[in-house]
Order: sequence, then C-alpha cells, then structure tokens
Amino acid sequence: MLRSIFGFHGEEIYDESGTQSLQQEQQQEGGLQQFETQDDRFEQAEGGRILRAVWDAERPSATGASTSNVVSGPTSHTQVANQGRAVDSQVRFGSVDTKEERREIRRLEGRENVAMTKRMDQRLETVADAMDYCRELIDTQIKRANDQQANMNESIYGDSQTRKAITTLLPDQYIRRLFLLTVQSRKAWPRMRPLFGTPPYNFLRPEDAGSIRASGIASGRTNMTYGRVNETAAYGQFGAGHLIDSYMREYRVVTVHEPKDTDILPCDIHHVGPQKLLYLNIRVPKRSKEERMMLLKDITKRSAVLFPLVGEVLTLKYSSGLQQVWGGRANSKSNAKVVVKSMIPRSATGSTAAIVAVKV
Repeated sequence: MLRSIFGFHGEEIYDESGTQSLQQEQQQEGGLQQFETQDDRFEQAEGGRILRAVWDAERPSATGASTSNVVSGPTSHTQVANQGRAVDSQVRFGSVDTKEERREIRRLEGRENVAMTKRMDQRLETVADAMDYCRELIDTQIKRANDQQANMNESIYGDSQTRKAITTLLPDQYIRRLFLLTVQSRKAWPRMRPLFGTPPYNFLRPEDAGSIRASGIASGRTNMTYGRVNETAAYGQFGAGHLIDSYMREYRVVTVHEPKDTDILPCDIHHVGPQKLLYLNIRVPKRSKEERMMLLKDITKRSAVLFPLVGEVLTLKYSSGLQQVWGGRANSKSNAKVVVKSMIPRSATGSTAAIVAVKV
C-alpha cells in the first residue's frame, strides 16, 4: 500500500516464502524518511495508508462529517498540496464562514453594501433620519474612492446605491441641503457626478448656480439649475419612484412647503390621513414608437402611455425601487387609493407631470 502512495516504481522482490524482501522494505523506509524530511507539512496516518494535511488536522470540513483529507492511489507531492489549498479555500469561503466573516471580506475588498448594512442598523422614519443616513453613505463613498484612488467622475461600487437612497428618501429641499454641504469639501468634488447625477439639478435654486461649475461635473453642461424654483422633475432627474399604479406609471411624492427634521418621510403615504392632499410627480415609462402605437389602439391598455385624467381613481402601491432603499417598511401588498384633482404636464411632449390628488 505504501508503494502506491509514494509512487515507487521499482521491481518488487519476493523470497521463496512469498514475503517481501528486506531490500525492498529498506527502500520503502528510506523513501518515507526522505519524503518527511523534504516537507513536514504532511503526516503519515496510522497504518501508513492515508496522508492528511497538517493544516486540516483540527479544522472541520464544510459538511462537518470528517476532518481528514484522504488521498489514495499514486498522488504526487504537488497534487496533494493543491488539494490542501483547495480545502483551505473551501473552508474560508464555504458554508462554514459566518455572516460577519463574509461581510469583513467584502469590506476589505471594497464590495460591502454599506447602504443595506446601515439601513438595518438605524431607523428611517423621519426626514432627519434619512438625512443622517445619506450623509453617512456619502462619507463612506468618498473614503472608499480615496482608498481605491478612483478617477474623477468615475463610478465605483456603492455609488449607485447611495444615489438611489438620496433621490428616493429625501425631499428636494433636503437633497439641495445635502448637495451644498457635500460640495464644501474639495475631496468630494470628484464624486459629485456619481453621487448626484449630471446637472442641471431640479432640486437647486437659481441662486445656487455659482456653487460649482457644471462643466466640472459633466463636460458640455453649462447650467447647474433650472430657471424656475420647484420645476417638475425631468425624466432623468425623476429619481426612483415611490409608488406605481396598475399601468406601471411611477409616482414620486413631493413637498410644496419647507419640510422639518421631525416630519415623516414623504414616501410614507400610509401616515397621510383620508382627504389629505398629496402632491405627486408622475413619470410615464418611455417606450418605442411601435409599442406606444400598439398600446394606444387597445382601449384597456392605453392608460399605460397617457397621464391620468382629472377625477380618475388610482390604486397605488410601493415601488420595487423604494422597497430596495427603504426595506420592509415599503410593504408591496399595502395599497392606497387616491383621486386626481389636477394634472399639469411638464411640457407638451414630456413624459413627466405634476399631480394634486386626495387620499380616499
């Protein structure tokens, strides 16, 4: 058996009684001593029939059934070492790893979903809660980009989650406040585009135009703001919608008055009482010309490419985008009914509009 383990290929010598000769036994013993001298990372198991890696001696396997690595047949030194490294990799990255260990590995590699981690650790009920949450995400992304020496205006892991959290949770007035606070730090300048998008910004006021050059964020852009305050968001500035209806039209709850830190999040419509006004921006998903014409011909589906009519009753539920950002608070099975009281498109050919509705 030892011959098959260590790969001896010399001729076996037997005496007349059928037992192996002393010469062959001495050759095998010499080979074993030489193997153990060359690499003491392996030890001979009882009976000389298996080899077990020393690093695997006290480490449980992924299944917990056995702690030894059995090697049979003619196996070279390199193959055994490779098997040991494979087991070590399996133990490190396999099912025996704890959630904390995997999180630490992702953190060291710059792949930790900080947005999800922090969301689980803190409340997100008021505007102040969301503001603190988004500030922490921005600080994390600035430090992460500095550690990775990321190029200016180049997105890195975590930027999209941070931007989605900002544009989804915060009202426009607080996005403006967060933007002006962030831009005060020179370290944040290379990160403004990945974190806030490209200008002009509908959340900024005309007097904010001098805060930073638009061309520094996106080449070819000259305006940081729109000409009017509280301009209905353009399609690209809409952010992640808070609500959707049965035709997959997206709605974003907006605040027309200056919000306070203690106010509930605008997206939390279930804290809005009956007969209370809701101010919404709506975005109709863009479709190809052929698909749009096909939907318009079907009377049961044409609403999917049109704005709601005044007096129409809408059944709204939380969007998947809000569920990703807000977590379990955005229960997808919870619906709300509203009646449209007025609707003003952003432009004659635009895909966004402003709506005033009443909750029923």
